[in-house]
Amino acid sequence: MDGGPAERELGVLARRYSVLTRAVVATGCMVLGLIVVPGPRPLPAVAVMVLLLAWIAGYTARLLRSPSPWFVACDVALLCLAALGQRWTVPESAAADGTGWILAVMTITVVALQWHTPVWAGVAALVLLVVAYLAGGWIAVGSVDARQLPMALWLIPQGALSRGCYLVLVSAGRRSDALLAQRERHRRTLAVSAARRADEREQQALLHDTVGATLLMVGLGTVPGRRSWLADQAGRDLLVLRRRAAPATPTDLADLLAAEVSHSPVPVRHATPPRVVLPAPVAEAIAGSVREALRNVARHAGVDHATLSVVSDPLRVDILDAGRGFDPDRVPGHRRGVAASIVARMATVGGRATVRSAPGQGTLVRLEWPGV
Repeated sequence: MDGGPAERELGVLARRYSVLTRAVVATGCMVLGLIVVPGPRPLPAVAVMVLLLAWIAGYTARLLRSPSPWFVACDVALLCLAALGQRWTVPESAAADGTGWILAVMTITVVALQWHTPVWAGVAALVLLVVAYLAGGWIAVGSVDARQLPMALWLIPQGALSRGCYLVLVSAGRRSDALLAQRERHRRTLAVSAARRADEREQQALLHDTVGATLLMVGLGTVPGRRSWLADQAGRDLLVLRRRAAPATPTDLADLLAAEVSHSPVPVRHATPPRVVLPAPVAEAIAGSVREALRNVARHAGVDHATLSVVSDPLRVDILDAGRGFDPDRVPGHRRGVAASIVARMATVGGRATVRSAPGQGTLVRLEWPGV
């Protein structure tokens, strides 16, 4: 069956359900029919019944695995033969009024076929079985009994109703597939949009921490005259930008932190960081957050040093100063240093950044990443 996953799965369930139901009902009808209304010739009736039971068992096992048009065609052909041989399998009275087991087996077969065959195949099987049943009754009785015709023709609305139920089920599966596809498109759109925004935030944070910070110092007149370290700083900014554009490779966080400490605008007290190999984006995010935190210490804390500590299991990086501190809840919205360059940057790589501070009590910036 073509269509989406829900429609295909419903088709498989419909085939299995209909085949199993037909097998159970047909077997019960044959056994009970032979006991309640035995035919005039018991041996031929038993032989036909054993043959049909064996066939139904094989047919059911085959169609439970996958659909098979040839098995369906053989099934209809065998039932037509059984219907034509009613004079040997059911009493003459049962052949005349339709109370024999043949009609019951044909009825459940017509109903079940509508759930695992194309429309044209279901219609063709219905017509053949009705004709075979009427012909078998005529052979057994010598004429078409007035009581037999309505019961045989009743197979037509039963088949139509069964096909209608199947089409309703398939329609529900198609609607489910359409809704699932729409939801998946919406999810992909949101994911792409979120990835784009994250990349933009990372780019803005990177520019804020490198080129933006360097140009800000120049623009505010913080750098009087010509200073050799300014060119070095600009070179480091370009190096950071190049690293971001380069293919991602595992990176030792200790090397990046050592570089940030050596070029920090404020002296840093620290022990030698442990060797921690991380995915490049994660290591860059942590190093960039440390760089921004140290710059904030130099600009706002009013102290002569900061402290850096690294714990590797789980990974935690702390930047601590004993400066004037601040109230994090009262930072203006346009100030992006902490929110964008530290908190948002760590969030983009699955980490977390927390800032603890209060006026006159210093500041602690804690960076955590659960991957280690």
